[in-house]
Amino acid sequence: MTLHEQVEELQNLFDENESLIENNCARLNQLQQELSQEEVSFLEVKDKLIKLLQQLKVSYGSTQPYTTYLQEIADAASALNVTNDFNSQLANVLKSFQ
Repeated sequence: MTLHEQVEELQNLFDENESLIENNCARLNQLQQELSQEEVSFLEVKDKLIKLLQQLKVSYGSTQPYTTYLQEIADAASALNVTNDFNSQLANVLKSFQ
């Protein structure tokens, strides 16, 4: 293989890698946008759950008859926090690759 052919092959590899990097960056950007949209929806759901808790306390003065439901709502809110934390960490990792 001549030097010219080697240079040509390296240039082709470089072009392929550049194309792959561009495609991966575009995909990362798309994933970050999707992740941002999910985070917003998680926060919205969490806020709605908190408002429901507050309305129950205000409406009934006591949440005694609704303890089971309140625990389920609190558990759901905690799960949303965990998921949101994971999504935030994933977003940070994705940003570090750019």
